[in-house]
Amino acid sequence: MDMKSNNVEYRRKLQGHERRHFRAPNSIIPIVVRIKGKVDKENLKSAVKEVKNRHILLQVKVEIDESNTAWFTTKDVDEIPIKIIDRTSDDHWINICSDESKIPFDFNIKPLIRIILLYSPKKSDLILFCHHMFCDGMSVAYLARDIMQILGHPNKKLEVLPPPPLLNRENIPNKISENIIIKKFIERINKKWMKEEIVFDNDDYLSIFNAYWKNNVHKIQTIELTEEQTKSLVNKCREEKVTINSMIFAAFLKAQYKAKDLMKPEKQKAGIAVDVRNYLVNPAGESFGFYAAGIIDQFKYENNTNFWDFTRNLHDKIKKKLSKKEFFKNLLRAGSLEPSMHDALIMKTYGNLIRSDDSRYHKLHSFSQKKDSISSMANKLGAMHFGFAVTNLGRLDFPRFYGDLELERFLIFPPTGPTIETTIFVATVCDRLSLILSFVEDKIDPIIMMKIRKLLFDYLTS
Repeated sequence: MDMKSNNVEYRRKLQGHERRHFRAPNSIIPIVVRIKGKVDKENLKSAVKEVKNRHILLQVKVEIDESNTAWFTTKDVDEIPIKIIDRTSDDHWINICSDESKIPFDFNIKPLIRIILLYSPKKSDLILFCHHMFCDGMSVAYLARDIMQILGHPNKKLEVLPPPPLLNRENIPNKISENIIIKKFIERINKKWMKEEIVFDNDDYLSIFNAYWKNNVHKIQTIELTEEQTKSLVNKCREEKVTINSMIFAAFLKAQYKAKDLMKPEKQKAGIAVDVRNYLVNPAGESFGFYAAGIIDQFKYENNTNFWDFTRNLHDKIKKKLSKKEFFKNLLRAGSLEPSMHDALIMKTYGNLIRSDDSRYHKLHSFSQKKDSISSMANKLGAMHFGFAVTNLGRLDFPRFYGDLELERFLIFPPTGPTIETTIFVATVCDRLSLILSFVEDKIDPIIMMKIRKLLFDYLTS
């Protein structure tokens, strides 16, 4: 692995968990930084240059070699695109995020990030669009804070960080091991796939990307608590000896039960995102990279139990799962698969959406229907479908003021898709909690989601 220093190229292979998102059509993560005060447009350009120097991955594109191996490389990469648009309302960012998420990245030319500033003299929204293959929510939050530091103090120089440590077998605690049965299954599937391997290219990705967005409409509902409401929620959770994360998890289960008017609570698989950067042998700290994993389990709301008793039980269940560090196992599986199989799984999942007038219809649609080793893997991973997933960045201990600018909120429009009914994103910055419910319109009725949002707000503020 080379570093870009004195024009030396930085180049490394994508890891399994990164390649898994490479050609997925729903892997663009927008984070909205709400800023009070007048943002200097020229300072923004300087800030982007400074953070680009600090984080090497902001300088990379993706290159595919003759063996179909994907590489991050800093060679011949365009500048980070920056657009400035007049801000028209407090919810202008929602339409911008929705529209921009439908625009694919030029992987082989441009960086994996683009930036839009919704500008007004008194309040602006800085929106960072990052591809999930090279970052997670926490990385983008650190990046947003770094940009704020330069916006507020234009002459400030940031420490240049070393290349981010890899999230691989060598950097995972030795106690973590893969289930021997699953390991053997993956080895067998790998051998079969290498005999029947199909190579997918950028045109295949573009066909899948366009087909996905023609067939799916992503929607969100937002909850923005005041400082007083956030403080009250924090104090209540402390009194009840649970985390904010567990409380939100329990409240969403209850809100679903009530909003859907179920005869009895339904059991569903749910995921909880975990930031693994400081669990690693070589901790990642504030590095910009992909350091997210997750735990998955079955949950249902216990309507005959006191809400806080239920929350404490759920909190204990989650805590036990975390203590076993099971979240590393999916990362190991991703790393064990033949890299090109990750592309194939994407094509298998979305190929049925390709229309007959698409130039790649015959290749992709027929592949999606074909019974092969990828079908076996896709069926195995079908068990990974879940009702909802929660990502909570927690309380971010970032400054409120940067020169004349004030950081007000972080809002992330989290990616969702066919395997998840609802994605929940939470972040608390400057003592204000923000929560977003993201969903695909065909998966859940927007009216039901509005009811869930209202109930959830009531539970959080009661």
